[in-house]
Amino acid sequence: MPVELTYLSENNILVARTSGVLSSASWLDVISTITDEGRKTSCLRYLVDHSAATFRFRFADLWTLPRNAGRFGLPADARLALIFPQAQRGRRAFIEAFMGNRGFSLKVLDDTDSAVAWLTEPVSKPNPLGPHR
Repeated sequence: MPVELTYLSENNILVARTSGVLSSASWLDVISTITDEGRKTSCLRYLVDHSAATFRFRFADLWTLPRNAGRFGLPADARLALIFPQAQRGRRAFIEAFMGNRGFSLKVLDDTDSAVAWLTEPVSKPNPLGPHR
């Protein structure tokens, strides 16, 4: 399954576009390819566009991703925007909550423009002292 990588230097975004059949056996190779390239560019923003891919894995395979996440070494402040084929978008809330609960700043979006907009918007850092009174 091919992965086409493009680096948008003006926004510090690594764009990865997948195509063909994406099986559970190829998932870790895809993630590894993307994160290895991200380390080369010191990237903190990732846009992973799967809209041209056909998924051939069980939805339950998502449960193994957090177990494997440590081997890829994404920086703690990395952000990921995902674009899925139409058939997978119904699981958006689950994917965002599931991966968010595991420490990933991740959003499922419908198109490249909205993904780039989300990735480039300022991130507010929580106040470590709590709310102001």
